[in-house]
This record gives sequence, C-alpha cells and structure tokens, in this order.
Amino acid sequence: MHCGGAAVGGARQFSLAVVEWYRERGDRNLPWRVTRDPWAVLVAGVLLRRTTARQVLGVYGEFLRRWPSPRELAAAPVKEVERALRPLGMERVRARQLKRLAAELLARHGGWVPLSLGELVRLTGVGDYTAREVLVAVLGAREPLLDTNAVRVLWRALGVRPRSSRPYLDPEFVELARSLVPPGGSREYNFGLLDLARKVCSARRPACFECPVAALCREAREAPLTRLPRDGLPPLVKCRRPRPLEPARRVVCQPQREDVSPDAEHLDEPHGVIERDPRAY
Repeated sequence: MHCGGAAVGGARQFSLAVVEWYRERGDRNLPWRVTRDPWAVLVAGVLLRRTTARQVLGVYGEFLRRWPSPRELAAAPVKEVERALRPLGMERVRARQLKRLAAELLARHGGWVPLSLGELVRLTGVGDYTAREVLVAVLGAREPLLDTNAVRVLWRALGVRPRSSRPYLDPEFVELARSLVPPGGSREYNFGLLDLARKVCSARRPACFECPVAALCREAREAPLTRLPRDGLPPLVKCRRPRPLEPARRVVCQPQREDVSPDAEHLDEPHGVIERDPRAY
C-alpha cells in the first residue's frame, strides 16, 4: 500500500477536528451512545437497520424496559415482540432476528453479550460493523466504524478508499482507518465521523463551508468553491458527482483527482438507515 504524505501528515489533525466537532454538534445524547450495556447497544444495532434514529427512539426505551436482557426476550412470545416493533416496519423480520439472537446468547454465552470481535461476528445477524459498534460503544475499543457514509468522508477528505464495496473485507483499508482512531477517543471519533457524514458531508449536497476538516480535505480544495456572500447564509458548495467504485482498485492514500465515493449506489441517509453490513440480514 502506498501512502501519500498529505493523507498521513493530516491524519492526526483530521481526527482531532472530528472529535472537537462531535463534542459541539454531534448527537451525543442518543441512548445507545450513552449506555455501556452491551445488550442495549446490540439491540440498537439491529433496530437501526433500514429505519431512522427518530423512529427507533420511539420504541427503544420501552423495548429495553420489557426485555432488559437476552433471557427475558428469549422467553417472550414472538407476536408480542412484533407488536412492539411494528412502528419500525419489518417487524416480523426484526422480531425473529432478535429472538434468535437472544436464544443464541442464552445457549452459548449464558445470557451475556460477548465482548470480543471473534465471538460477536459468530452471532446470528451480527456482522463486522455491528460487532465493532458494540466494542466501540461499550469498551471504547480502537476500532473503526465503516458504513457507506463514513467511507465517503475518508475518501473525500484523505483520498483513501477500500478495494471492496464491503470495507471490512479490505484489511489494508481497515488498518488505515484504525490508525485514524485516536487512543482514548474512539467513541467520540467514530460517532463524530458518522454524524459529520450525515449532517455536513452528505452524498449530494456537502456543506463544505460548515465542515471542520475542510482545510484538510482534498475534495474541498479541488472542487470549484462558490464565493461566500458578505451577509446571510452561504450557499451549499457542490462537489463533483462521484464515479462508481472500481472493484479491483487498490487502497490509495495520496490525493487523487478522480472523485470516487465507495458504495456510490447507496443513498445518503441518517445513521442506521444504510445497510451497513450485508451479512447482518
């Protein structure tokens, strides 16, 4: 893997800027980000698929009140779980997946959620992303959370991308992404990167003038910037539309002129809507 000095040299500044932005503007009070209960984080990881955080907030607290551990959920009638999840849609799929997961945790781990990557990814419906999400939220593990939106920010800002549309299948990219996670700041950095991608560095209308890493961003430097007005809100800056990812392309760390966003076929939607790991369904 070849790394350009611009990407490597600006890595620490990039990470610190994301952390500082998250402290000021991130969604820090979401209940699945506040808790250190691995079951609560795992439940959120399942519920947040193909829906919005706002919808999940409507059922999350009551769900955990009724089924605070895998033991209670494993014993619950599936129809009762379906009714509780109906506001999210796909309630039959979600209920059965959570029931299977609870039964598996009860049978294999005594009702506890394991806190190792290898054990987590062996659980039914838990893929690479969800497993790392549990480790980051509960332990503050130095692991990267790489959904479509986070990968897009890394490509635009630092000129790095995975060789596969499933980033965790590219060990070089995962290692590079892990190196960006500041020691002791994994939760703030990872959640900050996800929020930044959703609120500022969106796929179609990136607000570069609001971005905390704009000074480091190769895309912001290369895109034609609209002159900001003297008064009033500035218009959104339009970055060039990304080309489809070339599957066989290697990870490249030096800034490049082509604007490619991995997984360009996915829509940019709030965190939790993106199908973050195909193996999780």
